[in-house]
Amino acid sequence: MKRYSVVGRWGFRPREDGFGLTVFEVNGKIFREVGTFMRQIKAGALCIDHEKNIVYVVDEVAEQPEFHGHGGGGAVYALQLHEDGTLTEINHQLSYGNLASYCCIDKEKNVLLVTNHGNQSHALKLSKDTQGVHMEIVESDSTTVLYPLAEDGAILPPADYHEHMTDRPSGETRIPHLHSVVKAPGKSLYTVCDKGADRVYLFGTDGRRLTCNAVLQGIPDSAPRYSCFHPILPVFYYNEERQTYINAVSYTDTSMERIQRVSTLPEGETLEKAFGAADLKVSADGCHLYHLLRPNNMITVYEIDEKGLLTPVQYVRFGSSEKSSEARWITLSPKEDELFICAMMDDELACYEIGEDGLLREESRRTVSAAAAACMEFAEVYE
Repeated sequence: MKRYSVVGRWGFRPREDGFGLTVFEVNGKIFREVGTFMRQIKAGALCIDHEKNIVYVVDEVAEQPEFHGHGGGGAVYALQLHEDGTLTEINHQLSYGNLASYCCIDKEKNVLLVTNHGNQSHALKLSKDTQGVHMEIVESDSTTVLYPLAEDGAILPPADYHEHMTDRPSGETRIPHLHSVVKAPGKSLYTVCDKGADRVYLFGTDGRRLTCNAVLQGIPDSAPRYSCFHPILPVFYYNEERQTYINAVSYTDTSMERIQRVSTLPEGETLEKAFGAADLKVSADGCHLYHLLRPNNMITVYEIDEKGLLTPVQYVRFGSSEKSSEARWITLSPKEDELFICAMMDDELACYEIGEDGLLREESRRTVSAAAAACMEFAEVYE
């Protein structure tokens, strides 16, 4: 068996060497770079089918080559991870929206879900009638899209989508900005965080159609970003990009209820800039939650009680005290004895050992050089 780390590369500005995905072979604490593949795509998020060793990754852009620089939105790719750590494309599909932002696989239904962040692109539509000439400003749709998967893992054309709307007056607010879609354990239920409308959606599917089962309205101007589920309790957690809080939410198949809102910062500390929260993950035993705050370069560790409520127990600083590392992703090692951070602006992965008490061992910090690291998952390939 060989263990690999697949790291998606993303950035705000173009890179001369492109983006794509960098694969590392992992032996204990040693990371050996295999190579960087698919440099033409901006890999904002990825997920892995561990049975077939297929990497699904979104291309977070608003233009596709076949549209000759005139739009076309993002895309989602299926890539085969081989025994030697190389990646080859199986196929790809358009994401049917601008800036594909996240993807998740549902093995039970054999589908892939993709969210599109959307951007402020507009078009002017003219019409005329007996009353004169009329102009309408049309915004690009913000969508969550459902793709069936073929037996070999190829992504089939979309079977359904949900167009997200905002009830705020046009021109007075951001459009819907869908930043993540995450599957519930053991159920074909998914949370979708909408930063633009300050909402969290709960979707279900029968494998062919998406159904919106419930909508949770967030705090105004909080921008829900990422979510993660408790592995046992009917509770999930989501953070807020424009605020400094995590929300604990209880759920059923058709409902959501916020049961807690807790700060990510030590008492008396404030957020250093408007965009803050990045990622969050719950341990497999459901005892701890790890949260990443970008501008403050901070990891907050929470204990989770028997009701799913959070208590902060540790604050860990990483990176420079003078600038943000723009860390965007947390990954736990397969044995959950290490926590990895994708520090995009530092071009590295930062790693901490996790003690038996669930806390990070600050003195254990080490780094791995990884250009434009934005997302990361582990995979095990059997020879």
